[in-house]
Amino acid sequence: MKGSKWMSFKIVETKEEMDIFKEIWLEVCDEKTFESEEFHSHKTGVHFLFPNKNGEYVGTAEVGRYIPNDNSTVHYYYDFSKLNYIQGNREHVYEIDKVCIKPEYRSQGLLENMIYALLFHHKLFQSTYYVSAIESIFYRALTRIYKVPLVQVEEEEKKMQQFNNFFLHPVHLNPAVYINFLQNEGNTQINLNCLEEIVNAYRADNTSGE
Repeated sequence: MKGSKWMSFKIVETKEEMDIFKEIWLEVCDEKTFESEEFHSHKTGVHFLFPNKNGEYVGTAEVGRYIPNDNSTVHYYYDFSKLNYIQGNREHVYEIDKVCIKPEYRSQGLLENMIYALLFHHKLFQSTYYVSAIESIFYRALTRIYKVPLVQVEEEEKKMQQFNNFFLHPVHLNPAVYINFLQNEGNTQINLNCLEEIVNAYRADNTSGE
C-alpha cells in the first residue's frame, strides 16, 4: 500500500518487535522519570510501533482491555470503573498506556500516526470507550491540534495529578464521538478514507490465508 497511511504504524507480532517496544518505552521512562507498569500480554493487549521516515522504530503505544484491578496500567491513577457509562460497557472499554516518542523525533507528526492507530483499533475491536492517564504535553496536542474530545474525570482534584516531575490527566474518550466530529467538521490531518484503507488492508491480509 505505497503512499498510504498503512506504513505509519506496525502491530507487534514477534518477540524481537516486543523487545524493541520495551527498549523504546524504558528509554523514555528513564528520560522522564516514569515508573513503568506491567505490559499487557498478546491476549489482553495490542502493541504498536511507530517508525520515522527512515523506517526506524521511534515510538510506542499499548492498548489493552481495561480490567479494573492491580494489573491495570491506568487504574492506579484513577478508578474509571466507578463511572456509570464505563460500568455499562465494561466488555468494550480499553486502556491506553505506554505512549511515547523518542525525544529527537518529537514534533514530527508521529502523534498523528498514533491517532490513526487508535481509530484502527476502534474499528477492529468495536470499542466504546478508551481510558488513560495522559501526560500534559500529549493532552494539549490531542485536544488543541487534533480536536480529540478527551473528557477529564469529574473530581476537581483528579483533573491533573503530579507524579515526580510530570503531570497526568485522567481522561476517557468515546471514539465514535471523535469519528462523528471528523465526518461532520473535517480535519486536514486525519483522513477517514485513509483510515478505512488501513482497516481494509489489514483485514484482507489476515483473511487471505483462510
